[in-house]
Amino acid sequence: MSRFKKNSKRKVPSLNTASLPDMIFTLLFFFMIVSNMREAPHRLHFRIPTATEMEKLDKESMVTYIFVNKAGEIQLDYKILTLDDLSDALDRKVSDTPDEKRDKIVVSLKIDREAKMGLVNDIKKVVRNSGILLIHFATEVRQMG
Repeated sequence: MSRFKKNSKRKVPSLNTASLPDMIFTLLFFFMIVSNMREAPHRLHFRIPTATEMEKLDKESMVTYIFVNKAGEIQLDYKILTLDDLSDALDRKVSDTPDEKRDKIVVSLKIDREAKMGLVNDIKKVVRNSGILLIHFATEVRQMG
């Protein structure tokens, strides 16, 4: 005779899920550390001017990049824009930012060295009219020698 009864049902032990939230948060933390934040791809080709003195920007999270090539095309985030569209996009960006952080918004202009200065002035006016007061001009380092 067998040690087990033929008609007895074996109970499956229940699964303990007490540590499941800890494992999920550990995985989430791991992926947050090892992943890169993706920047907007450069759809325009440009060469920025060189400078002998530069200052590094603080608060990278509040920086908005505007790219301009020598043909005068303007890129903000992923889109190619006109000056009017740029004004609307910057107004939306400012209105979406909480009031206490609005004075910390910085626009970084990455403009081709052969772009027209009139266009640069027009972009500066659009940025100022949107309420953004900090404008940064991106440059390359030129070694003094």
